[in-house]
This record gives sequence, C-alpha cells and structure tokens, in this order.
Amino acid sequence: MKTESKFTAIGILFAYYVANAIGQSIIAAGGRLDGWELPALLVGSVIGIFGTWLIMQLYKRMDVNTATAVSLGGGFLVAQVALALVFAEHLTVWQYLALGLIAVGLFIMVKGERKVDKTEEEKIL
Repeated sequence: MKTESKFTAIGILFAYYVANAIGQSIIAAGGRLDGWELPALLVGSVIGIFGTWLIMQLYKRMDVNTATAVSLGGGFLVAQVALALVFAEHLTVWQYLALGLIAVGLFIMVKGERKVDKTEEEKIL
C-alpha cells in the first residue's frame, strides 16, 4: 500500500469507527427509551449505510480481508468502549481480556496483510 493510500485508509477507518460508535449509541439509546425505537433505528441505519460506504472505500485501498478485519473488528472494539462510556456501564475483567485478544488478533491480521498488485487484482476480476 502506497504511503498516500495508507494515510487515506487510516482516515477512512477513523471516520468509520466514529460513525459506528455514534450509530451504535443511538440505536442502543432507542432500545432503552420508550417511544424512541423507530427514530433511533432510522437514524442509526442511515449512519450504518454511511459506514458501509466507508468500508467500500477501504476495499479500494487495502486487501479486502485486512480491510474487513480492521473495520468490523476494530469497529466492534470502539463501539464496546463507546457504549460503556455513554451508558456508564463498567466492563468486567473478562470483557477487557476479550477486547485485548481481539486487538491482538487485529494487529496480527494487519502485520500479515497480503500486498496486492492492482494488475494481479484486475486479472482476478
């Protein structure tokens, strides 16, 4: 991955993490507040559609397996921490351990990223 593309991918990934955390928080709030289920679902879904578009942009810049892992796995990590903060819920030691293991798995996934030459990729398609 070229340096320019790498920085762009990091920016896209950061935007996805923020959108995912906000969307999950809105949906979770809608599930807890009477009468807010549908509005929260609609707003959260629009944010989710935007997040999916961001993942599609990552696929243009990264190996698809790595992009999927860092977006969905990393998004899960960020959402768990955001939800714990937003709703003032404390994670258990086991939950922190699970988040740590996921983070280690993501690190291994990124370190093992396959470098794809665009000409090779075009041959596949």
